[in-house]
Amino acid sequence: MQNRNLFAFFDKYKSTATTVTEEEEKEIVNQAKVVEQYISADDTFIIVWNRLKNEFVYVSDSVTKMVGYHPSDYMSENGMMFTMSKFHPTHQEPFVSIYEKIWEFYISKNIQGDSDYLSSHNFLYQKSDGSYIQFLQTTNGIRNDKDGMPLISLSVARNVSHLKKNNSMDLAICSPRDKNFWSYNFDLKKMEVVSTLTKQEIKILNLLHTGIESKEVAEICNTSIHTINTHKKNILLKTNCLNTTAAITYCKFVGLL
Repeated sequence: MQNRNLFAFFDKYKSTATTVTEEEEKEIVNQAKVVEQYISADDTFIIVWNRLKNEFVYVSDSVTKMVGYHPSDYMSENGMMFTMSKFHPTHQEPFVSIYEKIWEFYISKNIQGDSDYLSSHNFLYQKSDGSYIQFLQTTNGIRNDKDGMPLISLSVARNVSHLKKNNSMDLAICSPRDKNFWSYNFDLKKMEVVSTLTKQEIKILNLLHTGIESKEVAEICNTSIHTINTHKKNILLKTNCLNTTAAITYCKFVGLL
C-alpha cells in the first residue's frame, strides 16, 4: 500500500467542522513537554499530532536515541510522508485497519477530548541504520470534535522489541473501566477481537510482578502449577508477548493491567 493511500485514509476520517487554534496547539505541546520529564528514556519519545493538518507539531529530542532520526525529519513539510515511509511494507495495510478500528471505536462511543481512554498499537518501524524495531504508540485524543473525531493527540512512542513478537500487530483501547483488545490476522487480513485478561489472569500477573515463583502463585491461588502454567500460556497467546515478564510490562503500558 502506497503512502498516498494512507493519506487518503486520514482525509476520510478528518473532521471538517472544527479547528484547533495556535494557542490550543501550544498548550498541548507544553503538556507534552511536562509528560516528557516523567518518562525520559533512550527507548521512548513524545509526539503531538495535529490531525486536522496531518502534521506533527512536536516530536521530542529523544527520538534520535530511539530510532536515529532528528525531530525536524518529522516536523518538516513532508514529515508525515517521512514517517510512513519507515513502516515495514507488510505492516502498512494493517496499520490502516488498526486506525479504522480506533476511530470507529471513538466515534461510536462519542468519546470527547480529555477522556481517560488510551489507544495503543504496535508495528514494525525502520531505524536509521536499516533495522526494524517493534514500535508501540500509546495515544490520548486530547481534543475531539462533537462527533468524537480526533483533532489533536499526544502520544508516547516506545521500543518494545524486547516485549513483542516481530510478526504481531495489536491494538488496545483501554480506560480504567473498559478494556478492549484486537490483533491483526495476517492470513485473513483483518482485525480480530481478542479476549482481554480474565480476573484470574490479572491476579496471576500481579502476583508474578511481585517477584514470587509460579509455585507460590499456585499456592496463593489454591490451584496447581499446571493450571498456572496454562494461564501463563494463554496470556502469551493473547498478548503476543515473548515471555511472562514481557507481558506484565506490555499490559501495564497499554492499560490492560
